[in-house]
Amino acid sequence: MPKDQSQTAAGFELDQHDDGLDLAAFHDGIKGRFEFMAEVKYGEVDRSDGKKIEENIKNEWQLADSLSAVNSPLRINLYGKERIMGKPIISTAVDHEPWAMGSNPNRGR
Repeated sequence: MPKDQSQTAAGFELDQHDDGLDLAAFHDGIKGRFEFMAEVKYGEVDRSDGKKIEENIKNEWQLADSLSAVNSPLRINLYGKERIMGKPIISTAVDHEPWAMGSNPNRGR
């Protein structure tokens, strides 16, 4: 049975600077979690000596680093001039090659 979840804590903060005041969004980082649990039994169904396999897989990924209000490009200017922000650095996903269902070219590596 798969279970997945993403999690972050986010909010808005007033960012006062020399030329004005902005309302800026922030978050403490974004994590993704995945958990897969499986139980397989084989052998005689009505006998207790059948073999049983249990597998639990848990993975967690850091999807985004924390973002402070001062560095946030997500902002609304309340008065004065908006704080000019550079383009955010966006990291690319890990290189991967898709494969057809049922065939994993990386199996056994």
